Amino acid sequence: MATVNRTLNLTPSPQGTAARRAQPAAPPSLLQCLVLSAEAERRQALEEAAAREAWEAIVCPDARHFFRESFRRAAPLTVVDLPSPHHDQYHEIKTAAEHSRQLGRSLLAICGQTSSPNRRHSAPEDLLRKPDYAFDGSPAF
Repeated sequence: MATVNRTLNLTPSPQGTAARRAQPAAPPSLLQCLVLSAEAERRQALEEAAAREAWEAIVCPDARHFFRESFRRAAPLTVVDLPSPHHDQYHEIKTAAEHSRQLGRSLLAICGQTSSPNRRHSAPEDLLRKPDYAFDGSPAF
């Protein structure tokens, strides 16, 4: 049986690092987020904010569209813009947020307009009682 003795000569690249092709930090599907807002201006603002942070926002104008997209996609981030309790879509949007939280497939961020201009929080009072800690599974509502 013949044996071959080979000697490997390794030559390090400059500064000891291998040349790599630039690749995105995460697969494109991981950079999608769902955005639910009943108001066009706020939808646009949330979409622009998501784009600045390298998220592709799937923007939903109502709870029905949100439910359809949430079952179609597994986005790691969900942003719900909860309107004031007097808004005609308040209960539908709140139900959609509760449903998203129960599924637990993504981090849920809830924002909204405050009832008082002096408040520093940007979420309605009823949601500030139990914050959404997606890491330990405590309920948001």
